[in-house]
Amino acid sequence: RTLGITTDEGSVITGVLDDSVAAKAGLRAGDKIVKVGTDDIKDTEEIGRALRNGPAKTELVVVRGAEKVILTIEFAK
Repeated sequence: RTLGITTDEGSVITGVLDDSVAAKAGLRAGDKIVKVGTDDIKDTEEIGRALRNGPAKTELVVVRGAEKVILTIEFAK
C-alpha cells in the first residue's frame, strides 16, 4: 500500500509515443493510472472503458514513484 492505494490497483504505462494524446497529457512510462475521472482503475481494460464512456477532457490520477499526480487528458471523441 502506498498513498492509500493498494499495489494491485491501477495499470502501469509501459510506453508513451511522442506527440500522442498520452504524451501531451504528461503521462510517462512507469506511471500507474489509478483513476480516470471518477472511476477507480483496477486493470488496463477499465482505462479504455472509462475513456470511451467519459468526456473528451478528463482527469487522470497517476502514481509516479512515491507521488500522486493529477493529469488532464483530452482527445477528440
